[in-house]
Amino acid sequence: MMERKGHYSFRQWIIFLSILCFHCAPIAYSPHAQNEMVRPTINTGETQEIGAAFAYNKWMIKEKPDTVYIKTYPNGSISVFHNAYQGKKVWHGVGNIELIAFPMKWGERDASDFLLWLNPKAGMQYCGGVITARAMFSPVNLFAGFADGEFFWTGCVSLNSFYQISILLHNYNPSNFIYWLGARNSPRAIGLVAGYEHLFGRSNILRIEYSYLVKPPFSVLLTRKELEAIHGSVHYITAGFFYRISGTGN
Repeated sequence: MMERKGHYSFRQWIIFLSILCFHCAPIAYSPHAQNEMVRPTINTGETQEIGAAFAYNKWMIKEKPDTVYIKTYPNGSISVFHNAYQGKKVWHGVGNIELIAFPMKWGERDASDFLLWLNPKAGMQYCGGVITARAMFSPVNLFAGFADGEFFWTGCVSLNSFYQISILLHNYNPSNFIYWLGARNSPRAIGLVAGYEHLFGRSNILRIEYSYLVKPPFSVLLTRKELEAIHGSVHYITAGFFYRISGTGN
């Protein structure tokens, strides 16, 4: 989180979020939808993979005096993934567990806390040749870390990625590489998404996903006041290597 005057530790940030309705200063949130790092095409059967990735997130906004600016995602983070796919003809089940780690100073220069963020997701996708429609759900997030020299843990309902709807165009019948371009919507964002995957050998994968995000025109979970508090745009890129531990994937 960043504020025009003064700074908050993560613990203070949690307390601060719980009393926003009593805060007099204008609030500005960054838009956010999670880069899912999930392939758009899946073969029949079960496939599992593990991986690690680095993400960079840049909030583009012109600050104004006496406004509190809250970043809903840090400037940088490191993630560990476990992805599971179950393909059956054109319908695919998708499970995705992401453990996100970052020092709080990657989101706020003067912070010294460290945060672990567990972001489990599950959903379905329909693949029709060159187009994939995906719905992912992540209603609960868990957090643990160090704040002010003490260990803490907590959980919350996630309004960033409670649901994500993606429509993706991709190359037909991919073999060693896949590229995709489309749109994604979450409770706090709408925007463009693009990605690329390259398979080395039978199991090693390079995967990159980029999103450009802005405030959505409407949200089924946010109130009008909460929606109007979202400002600016975000450039968000995640790149990492994955290893296929079972299945064919292509």
